[in-house]
Amino acid sequence: MKYVTRDEFQSRFARRQPSTEFDNLFNRDLHIDRDAVISGIVEGSLYVDRGSHVVLTGMVRGSVHVAPGAVLWVEGLVDGRVLIDDGAAMLNGTCSAQGNRSAVVYDPSEPADSETGN
Repeated sequence: MKYVTRDEFQSRFARRQPSTEFDNLFNRDLHIDRDAVISGIVEGSLYVDRGSHVVLTGMVRGSVHVAPGAVLWVEGLVDGRVLIDDGAAMLNGTCSAQGNRSAVVYDPSEPADSETGN
């Protein structure tokens, strides 16, 4: 994964205006294929599809899967891991991420590559 600073993340991934808000209790996995805010509770896993920008202010009890070209901002809680496949995620520090070499992550609990010389 490529760790970046908050400024690097925000300059690279502009937050788009969400078209939908999901504010219910979902007792299953939830797949998102558009720009959205998740303010409810997902009892399963959350899947952020290719090209979508999602802001999570609610809770996901499972894991979050970020597809290639998707961007996730975690301002809520994720009980599982954030799994990033050629996408990007800004974490709030209360969850952990796992991804491939192309994944871009801002995590306040990890130093950016530019800060460590990587």
